[in-house]
Amino acid sequence: MVSPPFVAGAVPLGPTNYQDEPPLMTADGEHLLSHIFGGLAGTEGLEQNEFSSGAFYEFSRTPTGWSTESITPPDSLYPRSEFAFASSELSRSLWSVELPPAPGEELPVGVPPEDPNGNVDGYNYPNNGTLVLREAAGGGKGRFTVVGPVTAPGHEPTSKHEGFELIGASADLSHVLVEVEAKLKQLWPGDHTMEGRQSLYEYAGVGDREPALVGVRNEGHLDGEPHVNDGADLISRCGTMFGGWRAGGPIANGISASGETVLFTALACGESPRVNELYARIDGERTVDISEPSTGPTGDCSACVEGEPQAAVYQGASEDGSKVFFTSQQELLPGARGDTLYEYDFDAASPHQRLSVLAPEVEGAPVISQDGARVYFQSPAVLNSAANGNGEHATLYGQNLYVYDTDDGSAGQPVFVAQQAGEERTTRDGAFLAFESPRHVAGTDDSSGIPQLFEYDAETGVIVRVSVGQSSPAGYECEATHVVEARYGCDGNATTGAYKLPFSLAGSESSSWSPTDQTSGLAVASDGTVEFESEIALTPLAVPGKENVYEYRAGNVYLLSPGDEAVATDYDGGRPLGIDESGRDAFFETTEGLLPQDTDTQASWYDAREDGGFPASAPQTACQGSACQGPHPPTPAFATPGSNTLTGSGNLAPPVEPKPAAKPTAKPKAKPCKKGFVKHRGRCVKAPKSKKAKKASTKRGPKS
Repeated sequence: MVSPPFVAGAVPLGPTNYQDEPPLMTADGEHLLSHIFGGLAGTEGLEQNEFSSGAFYEFSRTPTGWSTESITPPDSLYPRSEFAFASSELSRSLWSVELPPAPGEELPVGVPPEDPNGNVDGYNYPNNGTLVLREAAGGGKGRFTVVGPVTAPGHEPTSKHEGFELIGASADLSHVLVEVEAKLKQLWPGDHTMEGRQSLYEYAGVGDREPALVGVRNEGHLDGEPHVNDGADLISRCGTMFGGWRAGGPIANGISASGETVLFTALACGESPRVNELYARIDGERTVDISEPSTGPTGDCSACVEGEPQAAVYQGASEDGSKVFFTSQQELLPGARGDTLYEYDFDAASPHQRLSVLAPEVEGAPVISQDGARVYFQSPAVLNSAANGNGEHATLYGQNLYVYDTDDGSAGQPVFVAQQAGEERTTRDGAFLAFESPRHVAGTDDSSGIPQLFEYDAETGVIVRVSVGQSSPAGYECEATHVVEARYGCDGNATTGAYKLPFSLAGSESSSWSPTDQTSGLAVASDGTVEFESEIALTPLAVPGKENVYEYRAGNVYLLSPGDEAVATDYDGGRPLGIDESGRDAFFETTEGLLPQDTDTQASWYDAREDGGFPASAPQTACQGSACQGPHPPTPAFATPGSNTLTGSGNLAPPVEPKPAAKPTAKPKAKPCKKGFVKHRGRCVKAPKSKKAKKASTKRGPKS
């Protein structure tokens, strides 16, 4: 068996409770955050009722082990609280809290929403709800700063969740976005969005201020009187959406890491605009039209401004907000046809060069790297006749996967990657793309009867198979052919079962779009390392038919954790939790106690870390007999009464110290009597010598 180049040696971070969510992670794998039922560290209260349960904790790696800190606001400070987002470094967290009552007032009572089945789901905060920012203050304590009120003045709370949703934030939580619905007087003064439509607001910084509208044309920051949004010029009264919608959810990077750029869609409903249009609000001061028709840099697209307008669909952006990607059937530039993928580049030399066509006839949702350097997409058209590194070509009407390098200004043409690719995950720079495919990709020794995992290297254009058997110099005998092959399990060519990538928020559909979604649970590291799970045994110690956790690294597969738990995990996302950006740390979940300190059967997290983790705790020697009682306690010493330094007739006299008792005199030892004498009443007397006395003494027996 070939050993992996790392040792699973970190302490377990459990028991855990995901509530259908994996832990949040920093890109370097040094900090994790999750919601857990148990009280682990410094929780003032651990409320468990129909409104909330458990607490949130941050786990940080130290030189000697993992430290744990509760970040849930104390009950004494805020009667009720709800976690919203964490910053990308997990050093800050945003909370929606209920303020304590003023002196003499009672705590407002929120009404839990109801459904037809009578289930209770969450808590509706009254009008004293507020957003607060938590930062570490040392010693396991937190410092809380008010960001702003949750609800508009005069809001009418009901027994249902109505009109308020935290939807995005910048990397450091200095900018927070919230969507509200125009009902129950939830719109802030100055907002004239139509009833029943949604509006988008931004909290910038702290200071207990009203949030500012985003979907406006105003130049300069909104600073109306007496309310911030007085005088706002709405782009659309039909509603404003954060980013856009794709497959039922908003797209990540709708707000840049710095918070300077906020991307939004102005919705159409029969008024201006006629169709959904994409805009960017820059630093809260100016608005840029991203998807308006353009004649292009050469002015030769006369049809661009003719005909029926077509909606723009936001697809993503780079994390710094400099590159924005969207699709539209509108011919905004020459060469567009069908669903065309466009790029808007704020860093272009001139405004006329900012908009460009990346590819026509795009199908599905593109996969965009975090830096915006590479965009992967599918098209049935042959956009490039050149072969990939494996000698394969795109086919007309095929499921062709392409990549466009936005940083290569001389290319101007998509590059063919593969056919029939699904469930794609890329590195943050797009240099590697892991994907699933049912095809036998040329040059990968794939003869399996089930879909396999592959990885594309954008630098070389070559595809390798990830789901291969572990290699060994001695080889392994293939059960099907009885031939010794270099890789285990007939080179991983199974006929039944399935592979899947670990659940990862990066690039997946999620209801949460906090900054850490782009760093948490990565499936592919920057060096091309891939973490995945499979029911197929790819290594000698793997368990067929169970959730085995693997890592692919530099052409070989290693087993991180076999699926041999006696107690199965109940997390739907799978046992692999993802890797850090460098590939040094691979996290997974298990109910098995892999280290001596893990003694329960609850689900715990482990970190398979390159170069090992932390040394195991020294075993304790069992005691025997009286040694189990420990040493005798020392004789207690009584303190000397303190002196009285006060003067005056009102003072009590100091207590008189009692004299120590005289030491008792030892009782002298009694001297023995001479021979022929016996003790009688403390004196030595002659012993009786008469036969009668001797005989009587014998009959009585010895005295006791």
